[in-house]
Amino acid sequence: MADALLEARGLAKTYGEGASAVKVFEDISLSVKEGEFLVLLGPSGSGKSTLLNILGLLDVPTGGSFSIDGADAANLREDEKAALRSRKIGFIFQFDSLLPEFTVLENVELPALMRGQPNPEHSLKLLERFSLAHAARKFPPEMSGGERQRAAIARALRNRPRIIFADEPTGNLDGDNARRVFGDLKELSRGGVAVLLATHNNEAIGYGDRVLSLAHGKLNEITPAAFSREI
Repeated sequence: MADALLEARGLAKTYGEGASAVKVFEDISLSVKEGEFLVLLGPSGSGKSTLLNILGLLDVPTGGSFSIDGADAANLREDEKAALRSRKIGFIFQFDSLLPEFTVLENVELPALMRGQPNPEHSLKLLERFSLAHAARKFPPEMSGGERQRAAIARALRNRPRIIFADEPTGNLDGDNARRVFGDLKELSRGGVAVLLATHNNEAIGYGDRVLSLAHGKLNEITPAAFSREI
């Protein structure tokens, strides 16, 4: 796709060599447009996290190629990967990973500090966007799980990324908070940020522009109805 923000062709991942080699997946191809919300479904152990880690430049494939915003991401040096992650990519994980010794505002501001571009006012605006301004001076242990995860989303947005990789971001949340996080991610995509969400929560289907299923090492695009028959 000429207008793809992210494009992968023939990605493969295998751990180990010889008789002990474990093949996670092979021949994975996908593309993500600017502002598109892709939902990646699959059971635990299917390779969803591995795929996101590769596309997010946290791991390397054993085969295939991919590009992010036109950059040949599979062949970058480590310092180039770090720079691309800082400029273009945001991550949200199952655990919020907020640093307990810093306030929520400081946690959100941390990515900007690492780039040498501090601006606490912008971080505060992000907290306001997610109805967390009241918690700016709180420490993460003083907040609910849902609040912490929304703060993690704000942190992921701090450096204005082009694409968000969300790996089971609702895995530790109740239904109401999970739906709120899905809604937040949907709003981000409507604002032009591409979102690739890996989850086994079927409720995410209703929020995605497209739904992909990763199982038995293969990636397939499916309709919600087809997935409901699979499970």
